[in-house]
Amino acid sequence: YLPATLEDSWLLLSGLAAFLADLAIFFVYKLVKLLLGSRMAIVAFFLSVPMIALSESGSIFYTDIVALWTIPAALYILLRIKNTSFQKRWIRCCVAAAVLAFGTWTKPQVAVSVIALCIVWVLDIIRPSASGKVKLALLAELLLVFFIFTFLLLLAVRVVSAATVDTLAVHSPSMDRDIPVVAIVPEGVSAAEPCPVVYLLHGYSGDETAWLKIKPSLPAIADRERIAFICPGVGNSWYLDSKVREKSLYETFMTRELLPAVEARYPVARDRSGRAITGLSMGGFGAMSLAIKHKGLFGAAGSTSGGLEIRPFPQNWEIPQLLGEITEHPEAWEEATPINLIPQLGNGDLAIVFDCGYDDFFFEVNNDFHDELLRRGIMHDFYVRPGGHTGAYWGNAIDFQIVFFRNFFAKAN
Repeated sequence: YLPATLEDSWLLLSGLAAFLADLAIFFVYKLVKLLLGSRMAIVAFFLSVPMIALSESGSIFYTDIVALWTIPAALYILLRIKNTSFQKRWIRCCVAAAVLAFGTWTKPQVAVSVIALCIVWVLDIIRPSASGKVKLALLAELLLVFFIFTFLLLLAVRVVSAATVDTLAVHSPSMDRDIPVVAIVPEGVSAAEPCPVVYLLHGYSGDETAWLKIKPSLPAIADRERIAFICPGVGNSWYLDSKVREKSLYETFMTRELLPAVEARYPVARDRSGRAITGLSMGGFGAMSLAIKHKGLFGAAGSTSGGLEIRPFPQNWEIPQLLGEITEHPEAWEEATPINLIPQLGNGDLAIVFDCGYDDFFFEVNNDFHDELLRRGIMHDFYVRPGGHTGAYWGNAIDFQIVFFRNFFAKAN
């Protein structure tokens, strides 16, 4: 089987990962059966399965497999305890606890199976057939595993970095209101070593939490790539300064108020070589518009499923409430639509990446945007792939854009 597309490759790898995960659970069952018998093995099996169900939907990574296999590894170590000296028994208990701690650190869901194993162990301890001395010895070993496991887990939490996720209220003097903003900043950055920043813009009916819901792994990506993500919540403003809606000045907010507020609070880049902006749907419209109009602020711009030409949709998504009716204020629509801003660009002024799914209602306008850039000789990255106007599509698409921005930041610096 040779995957023809990236999606096919992902499905193939996910299938393989699921098989290895199931195999790990099978080994859990077999090893518990060897240790404690069939009845306890069935209990352990049914208590271990939730760990698979709790894993991220549609996203099975190498960490899932590594974490799952720590369970049979720990069981195997404990199985070898029988008929060994007291010193070797305690050493093996320590090793088993360390393996389980590593598994839970790699994937917190492993804790479900750890609890399952402990329940099985306790049930074995209280069996009437066990003598008092055997019970005490098993209980001591159980407590030892718990103590070492807890200690190593707490140590891992302290040692291993984790991105900061803050929800801010950034005051807008131009609108006299507070705007909610989610900031995801990698651990360990400082004023001496600031990190680049990507402004992630939500779509129509979204808010500042939209991208975290679409891509829950953003904090981990921030740590891995050493990139901060800033997600403002601007309602259905289309990131415009409206001449129709009172005190709806979101272009002013984004370019004059948000950036200084973020840079005053966090050690992020303060020039265009370390700033990028992208967004989905309405956010793609906003990102591309703001980046073209304010090339001095952003060095790279992106859009996924973006509304890069709004004139074909004159009655949709509250745009007339911001720009006026297209028949009455055609000039406002002409000035706002991103495809008409392209003449302001020269080749190399802006690093551009955008994409759209074949089944998206914005597919044709994205193709038109691509054609216009080509006609004017402006280099850019444009991807088309299967998918529609959905969170699943955006969650996949943003990975490619983050790679694009990472490469831009590396080259710029």
